[in-house]
Amino acid sequence: MTMSNSNGVHIPLREMYDAHKELVRIIDELNVGMGRIEEKLNILGASLKEADNRSREALDIAETALERADRALMKIEEQEREKRETRKQFYASVISSLIPWVILAIYGLVFLVKEGGVS
Repeated sequence: MTMSNSNGVHIPLREMYDAHKELVRIIDELNVGMGRIEEKLNILGASLKEADNRSREALDIAETALERADRALMKIEEQEREKRETRKQFYASVISSLIPWVILAIYGLVFLVKEGGVS
């Protein structure tokens, strides 16, 4: 059967039917392709969530390690400070214990010089 119009184009029904069937086939192929894309996006989304979780865990571990390292550094600095202070106290103790002996030696020398030495 042919559709006709006195002023227009004649399109046979068979051609319209074939074009409609081809359009339905193309739409079905697009739906199948979109389904595959959707599946891949779901897989990708799950992978991204897993990667995000792993990166968050790694960040937490790194932050914990940084805190521990900071605490260790503070302990080391405190120990170094204590070591320096102990060294200062040691030198002060040695010097303060030597001062009386030095004074005694000077006094003895002065005495020996005034008295004319030991005969």
